[in-house]
Amino acid sequence: MKKSIFKTLILAGGLVASQANANLITNGSFEDIPDSKVIFDNYKDSTRPTINSFNDYASLGAGNSWAVTESLVGWSTFYGPGIETHFNGTLGDGFNAQNGNRYLELDAHFAYANPGDSNTGIFQQLSGLSIGQTYELSFWYRARTTKNDDNGLGIYWEANKNSLNQNNMVMPRVDYNLKDQNNLAWTQYKKNLVATSSSMVIGFGGLGNLLFTSKSDPTGTNSMDNGNGKGALLDNVSLKSVSAPATFGLFGLAALGLMLRRRKA
Repeated sequence: MKKSIFKTLILAGGLVASQANANLITNGSFEDIPDSKVIFDNYKDSTRPTINSFNDYASLGAGNSWAVTESLVGWSTFYGPGIETHFNGTLGDGFNAQNGNRYLELDAHFAYANPGDSNTGIFQQLSGLSIGQTYELSFWYRARTTKNDDNGLGIYWEANKNSLNQNNMVMPRVDYNLKDQNNLAWTQYKKNLVATSSSMVIGFGGLGNLLFTSKSDPTGTNSMDNGNGKGALLDNVSLKSVSAPATFGLFGLAALGLMLRRRKA
């Protein structure tokens, strides 16, 4: 009987720990196949081969192994032209995802001959959260360039997707940082977030207004006020509950222990 009780306590403790450490983000490393077609194809001054399968873009090599889609599994856009996914090696040898084979650039490509706004904001709807509960957000960031006003990343946390706004960030914008050298390697950032509703929206958005100069018109500048096609890189997003679930589990174990003591008495 005592062994059975001990096993029950161990299993209950393990269940609490696993629930507290569960990642609530779907497709946080952007490895799942997109649930929409590639909506943009030819951006560069030279035409890329026509590709029918998203995964086939990986074979195009440095400079070409990327694709822009309307959405990804678990993710949708709330501003910008689309979600640009890079495969390992897109930006050159040794430039790989922080986790897996893919990562995002939140300053999407556009047609060089017809530039336009390129910064992109993505979001994911989360449900089943506990109101008042604290959740730890973790994500990995890398600046593509070292230029000013080019690599900004905004983080958003709202109860309603209609409240998402580029200027309404839940923490200071993440950007290129010489001290961190976050252009040379992926850098992890964390932020504790409190759920104000059982359904919340987590979002990330490219920020930066550096102007783009067309290669076909080097003497002129096609100006825009929302990106130049190069900027914030994002990978390995996770959101996990902290404190309260573990505390609740300890109370549960204590209650179970009291119950067993009473039964014994």
